[in-house]
This record gives sequence, C-alpha cells and structure tokens, in this order.
Amino acid sequence: GSIPATTIRVLERSRAECVPPGEAANRVADEALREPHPMLGHRGHRVIAGLEADRWASGSAAG
Repeated sequence: GSIPATTIRVLERSRAECVPPGEAANRVADEALREPHPMLGHRGHRVIAGLEADRWASGSAAG
C-alpha cells in the first residue's frame, strides 16, 4: 500500500491495541513479511536459509 494508507493503518492499530505507534508499525511490518511478494514469492527467505546453511554469517562459508 501507499505510505499514507500504511500510516493510517498503523495509527488505527496503535489506537485499537493501545500500543505506541512504533510497536504497531513493527506488528504491521512483521505481518507484511509473512506475505509472499507477488513477483518473488519467498525468495528472500530462501536466500537467508541458504546463507545460514552455508555458515556465511560465521565467516566459514565455502567458496
């Protein structure tokens, strides 16, 4: 959605759940991350899983 629409959704959620806007924004973002991208699906999750499996973060990646 657009920035104004997302802002309204966050502020409405903040009010409805009695949480600060930052917390409501995090919740909205977390929910959005669970939705597959219309063009890429869950490619991002597969990339991260591949990096973790390859131990990239520990500096021990093969290659």
